[in-house]
Amino acid sequence: MAIWTKPAKGKDDAGHQQSAHVPCEDRSLLLPQDTWQSILRHSSSACFGPSMSETQAWRDLLQQPWPQAHRQAVAQRVLEAAASPWPQLPARLMRRFARDGNRDQFQQAYFARRERITDIALLMAMDHNVDQVDDLVDGIWSVCEEASWCLPAHWHLASLPRRAVCDLPPESEQVDLFAAETAALLALCCHLCQEALDAWSSNLVPHIHQHIQRRCLGPVLTSDAWFWWDGHHNWSPWIAANLLTAGGITLYGTADDALLVHRLAGVLQRYLDHIPEDGYCDEGPSYWNAGTGMTVVALALLQQRSGGALDLLASDSIKAMGQYFADTYLGHGHWVINADSKPLVQAHPEVLMLLGQCCDIPQLLALGQELHYQQNHTPITPLMGGGGLGPRLRRLWWMDHQTLAHQSSTHTPSTPTYPSLDTWFASGEMALMRESPTAGDGCTAVIKFGHNRENHNHLDVGQVIVHWNEAPLIIDPGVDTYRSDHFSPNRYTITWINSDGHNPPRFDANGQMPGTGFGYTCHKDYAQHTLAACEVHFHSNKSSCTAQGDLRPCYPQVANLQQCQRTLSMQRSPSCTVCIEDDIHCDSATTYQSRWLSACKPHAVHKDGWRWDTAQGPIIAAVSGAKDISCHPIPLDDPQLKSGWGPQLWQITLTTPCNPRARVTIHFSKPTHKS
Repeated sequence: MAIWTKPAKGKDDAGHQQSAHVPCEDRSLLLPQDTWQSILRHSSSACFGPSMSETQAWRDLLQQPWPQAHRQAVAQRVLEAAASPWPQLPARLMRRFARDGNRDQFQQAYFARRERITDIALLMAMDHNVDQVDDLVDGIWSVCEEASWCLPAHWHLASLPRRAVCDLPPESEQVDLFAAETAALLALCCHLCQEALDAWSSNLVPHIHQHIQRRCLGPVLTSDAWFWWDGHHNWSPWIAANLLTAGGITLYGTADDALLVHRLAGVLQRYLDHIPEDGYCDEGPSYWNAGTGMTVVALALLQQRSGGALDLLASDSIKAMGQYFADTYLGHGHWVINADSKPLVQAHPEVLMLLGQCCDIPQLLALGQELHYQQNHTPITPLMGGGGLGPRLRRLWWMDHQTLAHQSSTHTPSTPTYPSLDTWFASGEMALMRESPTAGDGCTAVIKFGHNRENHNHLDVGQVIVHWNEAPLIIDPGVDTYRSDHFSPNRYTITWINSDGHNPPRFDANGQMPGTGFGYTCHKDYAQHTLAACEVHFHSNKSSCTAQGDLRPCYPQVANLQQCQRTLSMQRSPSCTVCIEDDIHCDSATTYQSRWLSACKPHAVHKDGWRWDTAQGPIIAAVSGAKDISCHPIPLDDPQLKSGWGPQLWQITLTTPCNPRARVTIHFSKPTHKS
């Protein structure tokens, strides 16, 4: 697999050999602006792929089965959309977020516009056909006329200082994730379809470029006062990658090109500096695609624009970030869910395969292939870094479609395998225990300790996940569809974020205490508390694995709680068993309760446990120490949760008195014969 590029000349216009060395021995992106100026002197637009005028490149690509089928899927979407008017964004939709917290209705129309533009531009390039140019210009023009490219849900927070929630866009331009993505989309349309757009009007491309510069590039060139400037979470690389694309096209050959790269490279470096050595992503796997995934895109773009002289894709930090995503894959389309992860995680196959190749991570290569076949021709949701033309072009031009077609025809795609049975992420205090080195084969059990001040935090210190083959027996449900409450003082009233949606213990109905962040302010009495697990230990050998931690500091409001030790262990032989044990000590009488969510229906629930019937046979959950066990279905009406789990989940509740001690154990096993 290789990024598409034009053949390098090897010498500059004066006949001098181009430099293949960039002075960044510390593998840092913090280079002086004049160094960037020198690097970019030899760059071209080739890194953005061929334009529609390069017909031979497109003809060659479309000889391969997958691009050919993708063209058919795109053509069908364009045909179906042509019968409908362009989606409208009236003021009433813009104001809904401020009025009632709903952001979904506006966003559906907002993203539908951009996906339709993407499809038309892509089809025009693939077919070298301008029949759709009027429709494309109508779509681009409607985007240029929008009051703001920033989502209404981000008007108050994209720039600093933060405002109260706005019912109309601020006077100053707000550069959020999707303003940057819009800038990249329109810039790529100009690059891809310039031949057709120039023929439509010689003033059109300059007009589009002016909008890109006024709304996004100019503000970022002249101000550091952005929420995402310090690199502390996924916004930083997501925005940087898209603005590097927009700037590389609209500012090409100008002094501002090097200045923009210099400034955005600093944002990327600050993001990389925030990543722990083990690559752990506290925002969860959904945001990995937007964070690490877009970092890879940005670094690949810089590598191309420098003619290969600047290559950080094989750095230790990038490799660790890639290994995290590979190691947290549970098989059968499931990842380890934590924080504001969506239950249905999506990732760009071409990014995984490039990263797997550059960093020598075979399981990431295999995972990229698996996702490529699973996703087929359906675009990834824009809310996870999948919007616009960039991801679609990368899917076409970054992948070796000939090799993939051969593997598909010979049924040789590989299955991801893990380098070790157990994985410990020390920075996030997360342990993964596996029965088998093959993804999705046998049992995988996970426990996350950590703290309650994390990015996109949930009250999940001590959360356990258990999957057996393709069956999600004990789950973290992930987050529901975002609305205003998710980033407000009401954040922890949401079931899927607070203790009701997670399985760490509750005491007399008291769950864990959250720290300040994402719109919520911690109660002043607990602001100085760590809200983190303590005495955390991890031990692994060939036959077993154990992780243990005391959750007591996460319950500062439960004054009589002296110990809340949770232990997860796996015994691999002679047959796999998993044990969860809660050891509780209180100064005075209290009631212990834990709530376990499952995507599989439990059967025969009684005082000593229950049974799941899976495709590979029954799984028994044997319980000791609980006075009462109950089970009831939880209907799901949220579309995001339903997309991952189906119409309902099941909640199993364990309750017992603690006076002064209690020990509750759940023991999972697979009978060797029918019971």
